[in-house]
Amino acid sequence: MLAEDVVLRVPPSMPYGGQFHGRAAFLHWFDRLTQVYFSALPYELQSLTQAEDRVTVQVRQTLASRPQEPGLSAELTVEQAWVFELDAGGLIGSATLYADTAAVRDLVAGAVPQPAGSASGSVISVERRGHVLLIGLDRAAKRNAFSQQMVHELSAAYTLLDADPEIRCGVLHAAGQDFTAGLDLAYFSARWAAGHNPFAPLHGRLDPWGLLGEPRRTPVVAAAQGRCYTLGIELLLATDVRVAAQGTRFAQLEVQRGIYPVGGATMRLATEIGYGNAMRWLLTGDEFDASEAHRVGLVQHIVPDGQQLDVAVAVAERIATANPAGVQLTRASALRTLEQGFAAALARVVPDLTAQLGTSRDAAEGVASFRERRAAAFTGQ
Repeated sequence: MLAEDVVLRVPPSMPYGGQFHGRAAFLHWFDRLTQVYFSALPYELQSLTQAEDRVTVQVRQTLASRPQEPGLSAELTVEQAWVFELDAGGLIGSATLYADTAAVRDLVAGAVPQPAGSASGSVISVERRGHVLLIGLDRAAKRNAFSQQMVHELSAAYTLLDADPEIRCGVLHAAGQDFTAGLDLAYFSARWAAGHNPFAPLHGRLDPWGLLGEPRRTPVVAAAQGRCYTLGIELLLATDVRVAAQGTRFAQLEVQRGIYPVGGATMRLATEIGYGNAMRWLLTGDEFDASEAHRVGLVQHIVPDGQQLDVAVAVAERIATANPAGVQLTRASALRTLEQGFAAALARVVPDLTAQLGTSRDAAEGVASFRERRAAAFTGQ
C-alpha cells in the first residue's frame, strides 16, 4: 500500500510534472495522466503498492470499441499495470505500461518487471525530449512485426502526441535492426475474413495511419532502418518527413501474400511518388533500397546506418522551434490541397491567417521579432 504521507516527484519531462504530497495527490496526478493517454476512458483502481524502487498502480479499464465495427461487443475490459521506477529521492525516472493480464498479476505479486518489448511488456516506447515526443516500435525480438497490442499502444502514443500542448513534433522510430517486418498475417487475416477492422482505433484515440477518425495535428518525423515492409511503408506515408538508414529495405509485398495493402499505400503512394513508380512496387511486391526510396521521394534523407534517429530528432527539434500553430496550419493546408484540391485549400488561407494574427500571441511575437531583427521566442499561445 502506498503510504498516506508519501512524497513523490514527477519530472517536467512527464505530463503534469511536479511534487506530490500524499496518496490522494499522487492518484489525482495519475488520473490526469490516464486522461492524456487514454482520452478519459473509465478505469477502476485495483491496487496501489510501493516497493523500495517502484510504485505499481493496477487498474481495470473499459475500452470501448468503435460502433461501426460489426460483430464486436460494445466494450472490452482489460487489466493494466503502470510501473513507475523511483530513485532514492522519490523521483520518478520512467513509467512503463503493462497490458498483458498475466504480466499484471505477476507485477502485483511482486515479480520483477520484464523489459519493454518483451511478450508480456509494453511494445511501444514513449520518451519526451523537450518539445519533442519520441515514439518507438519496441518488439525487436519479432522484428517489430505488428500485433494487436502494438496497434492499440501506438494509437495511445499518437493520442498523447496531439493531446499534450507542450509537444510540438513527434519522432517515430524503432528498436532493433528493423523498422518493422509488417504484421502477424495469420491473426489479422482472420480478423479481416470475419469482417472486422483490427486497425480501427479505440474510441477517443487517433489512428497512426491517418485513415480513420480525427486527423492528427502535430507533425511527425520518421526514422527507418533494416526491413521496412507493408505497414511500415504505410506508417511512413502518414508521417511528414522521413529519414532512412542507408541499409533500409522496403517492400509493399501484400500481393505476394494473397491480399492487398490496407494501410493507405494504394491511396497515398501514387500521390507521393507518381503512379508509375507506385505501380512498379505495389503490383510486384518487389523489394527496393533506400536509394530508390530517395529517388522517388518516399524518403527525404539517407544517412549512414545508426544515424537515422539522431537526424530525425534534429529535424523534429528544428520544427519545434517554429510557431506551433503556424506549423499546424501549414501542414493542414498542404494536406487539404492533396485531399480536397487546390480550391478548397485556397479558400481557407486568408480566413485561417486572419484568425491566427488576430488571436495568437505567437503571431504577434513573430512580427515583433522581425521588426527587432532577433530570433522569435514562441510559447505556443
